[in-house]
Amino acid sequence: MIVIDKSLGEINPESYLIKNAKDNTYLLALPNNLNGYNYFEVYIDKLNRSIHVFDSLESRKVGTSAINSVDRILKIRRPLNLDLDYKLVIYYPDHSIFKACITTYHERKGFNKNRDYVTYIPFLKKAELFLKNRF
Repeated sequence: MIVIDKSLGEINPESYLIKNAKDNTYLLALPNNLNGYNYFEVYIDKLNRSIHVFDSLESRKVGTSAINSVDRILKIRRPLNLDLDYKLVIYYPDHSIFKACITTYHERKGFNKNRDYVTYIPFLKKAELFLKNRF
């Protein structure tokens, strides 16, 4: 196991995509702009050509959100052999309005232009749970 501590000057610009053994979900670790990594849960929906991302926003004060990391998140298409046309659907708890929110992104259309998407219920429920328990 490798431990990297940016606060000690240790740098590793790599992103990591780790597959869950049970289903089509992954853990994505991306270096953030300050120190350490941000991690996101990812579900690949090949039927609907979507990449679903759960962002807990736990490290919103020191990290980089999924919305601000879309270019780096979309780089997972290549190692997973996904077409460039896959849509990104981001789920997150919004503590300011106390709702689970969904933001969509498509490389050619931009943010929230894609109203035709299928919701991945486990990530929506997880965003609601984070609001309820105020993680």
